[in-house]
Amino acid sequence: MRFFLSLLIAALLPLSSPAGAGITFVVNRDNPARSLSAKELAELYRKKRRFWPDGTPVRFIDRNPGTPEREIFSRRILRQTEAEVDLFWVGQKLYTGDSAPLQVASDAAVLRMVRIFKGAIGYVSSGSALDSGSVKVIDVSMPPGEN
Repeated sequence: MRFFLSLLIAALLPLSSPAGAGITFVVNRDNPARSLSAKELAELYRKKRRFWPDGTPVRFIDRNPGTPEREIFSRRILRQTEAEVDLFWVGQKLYTGDSAPLQVASDAAVLRMVRIFKGAIGYVSSGSALDSGSVKVIDVSMPPGEN
């Protein structure tokens, strides 16, 4: 039942940006990055890339399971269901020792974490009020035909 509800929510969510479909990606204001591809973003999330080009460690801030933002991120960027993402992290913990990114409950919590940690990246709902003095919106591009 939860799976079908997630599909229904995903189908009803507005598509407001090429990569996000209702989410906006933010980094710490001191992060030199300006844009990422969806593939690069997925690599950061899955810890295949652990450092920004300036050598700062990446700290990905995820949303709690069941939130509309996480559903959008999982579906549009990772191309997986939330359940598949969760299974990926169980496997990573067992075989490599890597833990899933920190999960938070709200846009405010994402923004607070991104503001505190230079290497942080996270996503918030597109309608979230952003303080441009402490976080920076980063453009995420999707491959042609995948908008």
